[in-house]
Amino acid sequence: MKTFKPALILFLCLAPVLVFAQSGTNNDELTRDVIRAKKKWFVGNSMSLTDMEQKGFWPVYDEYQIKLRVIYDRTGTLIQQFVAHHESLTDARAKDMLDEWFELDEEKLKLDKKYATALDEVIPTTKVLRYMQIESKLDSVIRAELARVIPMARLPKQNQ
Repeated sequence: MKTFKPALILFLCLAPVLVFAQSGTNNDELTRDVIRAKKKWFVGNSMSLTDMEQKGFWPVYDEYQIKLRVIYDRTGTLIQQFVAHHESLTDARAKDMLDEWFELDEEKLKLDKKYATALDEVIPTTKVLRYMQIESKLDSVIRAELARVIPMARLPKQNQ
């Protein structure tokens, strides 16, 4: 997939913006809108949808992206909280963050399954698989970049 490399570079460069730009300013929202538009363009160019398939695909895609955005916004909030407190986490706070992290992962998986099933009703299963691969690859790029920039939790000093 030759066209994938530029998209990976785009998402790699802009991934932190997606998560850390949670302040709700006009510039933040504009940046996210540009990223969403580029992603939609990339998906459209990567899917080889017929005219009939496009009529079924895009409404499901748009609905999925809206629901996905809710999960990503919550993830961004969790990351911001972690970054703000990573040097002074208590066990109780760490447990709350872990619980939220696992809950978000479970919600994302449920959402993926739900929308893969919905897409399977309007496009061939091979194209559903391709689309879910695209989402997975882009998500992996974002996660890799976040792993690179998010600090590790500081462990409490042990008594010696």
